Amino acid sequence: MRRKGTQKQTLKLNIGSGEAPKEGFINIDRNNADVNVDVRNGLPFETNSVDFVYSSHFLEHLSHDEAWRFLNEVFRVLRRGAKVRLSTPDLAAFAAKYIARDSSFWDGQRWPGQTPADQFNFVLRQMGHLYIYDFQSLESLLKSVGFTRVRQVSFEASLDNRREVSLFVEAEKFSTDQNPNTPDYMDVMWAGKKFGVISEQPERIRFYKQVASMCRGPNVLDLGCGDGALLSYLPDNVQKHGIDFSTVAIERARKRNVGHFEVGDIHNLTYDPDTFHTVVVMEVLEHVDDADAVILEAVRVMKNEARLIITVPDQECISDDKWPGGVSLHVSNWSEKKVRDLACHRNLRMEKMLKFGPNLVFALACCKHSVSARDNVDRKTRISFIMIVLNGIPFIEYSLKSIYEFAHEVIIVEGAVEKCMFAANPDGSSKDGTVEFIKSFPDPQRKIKIVQGRWPEKREMQNEALRHVTGDYVWLIDSDEVYKPEHLTEIKRILTNDPSITQVNFIPDNFWKGLDYIFVSDRFFEPACHYRRLFKYVPGAVFTSHRPPTMTWPGSVLSFST
Repeated sequence: MRRKGTQKQTLKLNIGSGEAPKEGFINIDRNNADVNVDVRNGLPFETNSVDFVYSSHFLEHLSHDEAWRFLNEVFRVLRRGAKVRLSTPDLAAFAAKYIARDSSFWDGQRWPGQTPADQFNFVLRQMGHLYIYDFQSLESLLKSVGFTRVRQVSFEASLDNRREVSLFVEAEKFSTDQNPNTPDYMDVMWAGKKFGVISEQPERIRFYKQVASMCRGPNVLDLGCGDGALLSYLPDNVQKHGIDFSTVAIERARKRNVGHFEVGDIHNLTYDPDTFHTVVVMEVLEHVDDADAVILEAVRVMKNEARLIITVPDQECISDDKWPGGVSLHVSNWSEKKVRDLACHRNLRMEKMLKFGPNLVFALACCKHSVSARDNVDRKTRISFIMIVLNGIPFIEYSLKSIYEFAHEVIIVEGAVEKCMFAANPDGSSKDGTVEFIKSFPDPQRKIKIVQGRWPEKREMQNEALRHVTGDYVWLIDSDEVYKPEHLTEIKRILTNDPSITQVNFIPDNFWKGLDYIFVSDRFFEPACHYRRLFKYVPGAVFTSHRPPTMTWPGSVLSFST
């Protein structure tokens, strides 16, 4: 956060300071200020460098287009999460005073004129004012630049002046933990004023034509279709469907008259299963937080052996500094390996991969009715993870993330046993927000089931979980246990190759007060101290002991515990 050529420091700007400079701010005006500059030509500060921008009764002296360009510069220089505060004459307040013929108000003003109409026009036209705002119009202007959380606020004596008939508004630039790919911000992008109309760039047109040439079949669905440019390059006899959450983009797409376009959510499509011969996900995955959920929904609406086309940038694009306005629209980086791993996980067969400029283009086949090697492994090794938990924050997040993709299901039995009620709510539930976290944990594949209650002992919690198991193996996991993907993959491979295995024990790494310290003992390697975690499951099996975990199959005296 620094001005060009200066050392790192906190910056607050007072723009249009005039005769009211503020202490602790860099006061900016065309003359007699700390920085003398015509801000219509830009602000001499680096992108994402300013902590707060204040401007009082200045915006109304700019035309609407000038105000947009000025606020675009304010957006650029503000750091992520920082605010702008504006005060300006309130058109709605003046209009109300005029309509009410409030003579006490108009007579008490210094503005010339014989009637309220004379004075009202003087405010609008004769004070160097070029555009007077009400909240709705100023909110719209700020959002058209990209600001979020726009709100009307109250007069603040330490900052503001001209309390009566003034409008006070604050807005924020996206914070670093916000995904800027919102419908409002995409409307800004597709309006074309901030970034230009991307789909009209010559290199972009060549890219659309390349992807269009890879589509096949009588119908095509474009997820995140933008303004529909891609579908316009498909033959006339192809049925074309596009979906995007930007209203502005869909309005532009419909003007092309090339297919059916609708505003919607690509995570929750309204189409029936087995509908499309080609689905395109073109430069979308890098903008979403849950790429796998998007692909899962795409596969649902695809026919067997249909084609899925994915394009992603083959470069690091997350840095804010690389983007106009200092806000990166990419929330994840992608590579050939990452796409191949995603395809493997969703049973998609790679048919073609090519590079087009800075982009990777993949053509994948949807193998709904074929059995790949991975599908064969997953079918034979459906693992039901069982977790019993009370007050699992913060470790449960990392535990669930480590197993989610490998799990057939995750059954969580939450609550206190009687001797631990001192640490629970009266109903036995966790006090630390564990239940709320579990319910908010991303579960696009609906793998997680939570059972709550008060329990006599932990064995009863484990056996309650068994009532919900549909997998072939049961894997007990504590809420503070984390597994590496390569280890989970290896366990699946071992179980698939040797179905006679009925139990797997582990020798864990034990951490102490963080990941920097591991404590080790020779006893950890003795069989009696191994962690008994994974059991082959048959319906009717029960746990006869929680410590050590011991499972017995129905009709058998054999207990799997050693």
